Amino acid sequence: MSKLPTVPTIDLNSVRDGSVVSAFNALTKYLEQLKDSVEKATNLGTGDISMISSPGATFSLPVGVTQIAETIRIRHNGVSILGGNGGFAQHDIQPFTNYTHRLEWIGPPGGTMIEIEPEPGANNQRLEGVSIRGVAFICNGANIGLSIKSHAFGIFEGLFFLNPNIVGIDMNVIPGSLGEAKDTQFNQFQNTAMRLFETSAIGIRLGGDPIANASFNNFTNTSISHVNLPAIQLGNSDTNLFTHTLCFRPPGFAGYGVEFLGNPNLNLSSRANNFIDLVAISGGVIARSGSLANRIFMYDPSPGGNGSPAPVIEPFPPFTNDQILKVIS
Repeated sequence: MSKLPTVPTIDLNSVRDGSVVSAFNALTKYLEQLKDSVEKATNLGTGDISMISSPGATFSLPVGVTQIAETIRIRHNGVSILGGNGGFAQHDIQPFTNYTHRLEWIGPPGGTMIEIEPEPGANNQRLEGVSIRGVAFICNGANIGLSIKSHAFGIFEGLFFLNPNIVGIDMNVIPGSLGEAKDTQFNQFQNTAMRLFETSAIGIRLGGDPIANASFNNFTNTSISHVNLPAIQLGNSDTNLFTHTLCFRPPGFAGYGVEFLGNPNLNLSSRANNFIDLVAISGGVIARSGSLANRIFMYDPSPGGNGSPAPVIEPFPPFTNDQILKVIS
């Protein structure tokens, strides 16, 4: 939370003539500092936001709508943005005024709402411990809701994303190098919901580069309504776990529920990612040629279940279909 200025001590019993002016000036200075602190706290993302540009800083969103015209860039460990319990509710009709803590993009089309990544360089490390809780991302033309690169051990809970242009949550690694491994790892997501009907975006996208990727991240209780593009797209990634996942696509549209991307170079493919209890209504699942050793346990069948079609597995010789994608209904 932004630190408020120290209240001046004024002894009214000692105020005499000229001292009145001194006391008045001290009080005026305090009120100006207080006004400045309040303005900074209520204009998140417009200019230099000191409360989220220092390690361990915490910002609490007020109830209602907080509008941002610029990307909120987090460059330090342990930063927290806190909303409330209403951030993760999901409904099929608009308006979305029932979300108690809403972050709304009012900047130019094509921006990113929140970006978490370290500064590149051999003397720098990846970020750790950033958390965001109970926030609804109203994207309004922003390309990306939440971008996470080269960050580990974060907690992201109770988040809702409404209609980004490209992707709701984008997890990757920074270009260039750090003084240590730059993988995006061990982040915990819980109670995540997305509505992507109006913009045909990807819900969650994981990727990397030839030396690092998104791996060992955990997603629990995820619900994504999508059309035309996959709800979850796994590129260069491995050993991520999704538990209790619902991907809903209305009939008559394109877009897989889950897409495992492949590459002849297995270090650039989706590999050894795991789903436990997956429902992909209408969209189903596809394992592209070059993906390997991904697994789905308790896949919702169709008919007899919620309408998840049989997975599509593209050939990847010399591996068998079962080696490419292991599916247990």
